[in-house]
Amino acid sequence: MGKPETIRAYLDTVQEQIRWKRARPVLARELEQHLTDQRDAFQTEGKDPETAERLAVEEMGDPVSVGTELDRVHRPKPQWGLLLPAAVSLCLWLSIQIASFWGLSSFWDYVQQDVMISLLALVVMALLYLGDYTLLGRWAGALVALGTMAMALIVLNYVIQWYRPLLYAGTYHTQLLLPAVVTPLAIYRLREKETPGLAACVLLCLLQLGEAVIWMLPVVYLPGLVCNTGLLCLAVKKGWFGRSRWNWALIAAYALTVLALMARGGNLTGMASRYIALLHAGTASAWDPRAVFSQAKLIGMAEGDLLGLGESPLHWLMGWKWEEFLLGVLAYFGWLPFLALQLPMAVLLVTGWRKCLRQTAVLGRLLGTGILLTLTWQAISYLLQTFTGGWNLFTLFPYPLLTDGGKALVLDCALLGILLSVFRCGSVVWEDARGRVFSGRLFQFP
Repeated sequence: MGKPETIRAYLDTVQEQIRWKRARPVLARELEQHLTDQRDAFQTEGKDPETAERLAVEEMGDPVSVGTELDRVHRPKPQWGLLLPAAVSLCLWLSIQIASFWGLSSFWDYVQQDVMISLLALVVMALLYLGDYTLLGRWAGALVALGTMAMALIVLNYVIQWYRPLLYAGTYHTQLLLPAVVTPLAIYRLREKETPGLAACVLLCLLQLGEAVIWMLPVVYLPGLVCNTGLLCLAVKKGWFGRSRWNWALIAAYALTVLALMARGGNLTGMASRYIALLHAGTASAWDPRAVFSQAKLIGMAEGDLLGLGESPLHWLMGWKWEEFLLGVLAYFGWLPFLALQLPMAVLLVTGWRKCLRQTAVLGRLLGTGILLTLTWQAISYLLQTFTGGWNLFTLFPYPLLTDGGKALVLDCALLGILLSVFRCGSVVWEDARGRVFSGRLFQFP
């Protein structure tokens, strides 16, 4: 077969060498733009259109070689740096759950339940991982509106006492989804509106506190305060809302408003005084973190019955609560197992942040930052509670992907699936002049 002499034929030959179908139109668009510019340059030099197009194609090189190299560079990357730590954490979660019910008469019922939760979490993560995260950008406005309506429904449900389980699910679990997904989508959708768009995002972040104002719990305020403030600062620093001097003032107003609401409910001073008291006096219970830290061994059970549960780790596992899990691991097994349990999540977060900082697409950077801020806050706040004994002081969520909490496990896996999709599709995402994001399968060339 002879060499192609037209741009269309050249692009067709290149795309035949690229095995990842989603990458084909994105790469073809870039090549087409380059070939068109080169053709126009030859025409400016006086060449006729047919000759100019043929010369542009010849200058680009052999289409088979070009396509083969693009195929090598733009294959979908499996993201093992995130998948392997997540898989280890899920296996640890399932093993710990099974061990905690060992010997009970209903052991197999619990095993089946935990296996089903693990499978559900894996399926959710896999579907989102293999999916197209840019669909969230296409439907950003509708998804933000849906999230806002859900928040309003939860608050209304509290007022009219219609369906009480919705209160529990709303109060705790929306704090994972709102800062991680809804806020990034709101910023992405409104960033062209400059300062008014930022003001709308700040208002939305305040609306997320609707149920927190009712419950007056610091643990409900804190995730949104940390994650939303981080996302808003990223957007302003990148200039996505323009360069107005009022932008930073709006973010400061948001943070001060949240702190004022916490102070109004007595949460801010109560939280600070409780934290200081814990640091100075510890706790009077057998779960005093300082006693455990001082007597814990490198490997093996600490001296004395610190946990009040005898010398059998199995007995402790059968009665453990998610708040006390890592402290119990330290007391029964030592510092090395305590640190080893956190290693998978530490690897996942470090790898995730490194990849997120290299994202060029606005939507990918926003979603990656929101999800990683949420997971990082989960891990850090849980460790703060472990170190101080201040249970339910910083968070109501378990350590991500590790300790008890089936709903939280599924939600964490859903967030991780979106994060994996962002990193997997990063090389084949295109944003137009208006900042709208597309992946390869969402647009075609004539």
